[in-house]
Amino acid sequence: MLAKGGLIIADNTAFDCVTPYIGIPAPVADDAVPIEPSFGPVDKQMGLGQTEVIAKALHNFNEYVRKDPRSEVVMLPIFTGISLIRLLDA
Repeated sequence: MLAKGGLIIADNTAFDCVTPYIGIPAPVADDAVPIEPSFGPVDKQMGLGQTEVIAKALHNFNEYVRKDPRSEVVMLPIFTGISLIRLLDA
């Protein structure tokens, strides 16, 4: 339950695509080890790999929030995206 005017902060709502898109490299620690994404079938019915399943879920979440008449949303284009979602008073 969220009070009218309440705020939800959702992290990682752009799936690693905002900062590269606007030309800002994401910071990486000197001792960072690259993570290889798994492209094995996760959604066998649709034949999608893990990356595609996550991207589809994030898209569905963002579209749901964007189209919800009870709220307004702003996505901050930093790192992997931060969405500020506010419940409207009406």
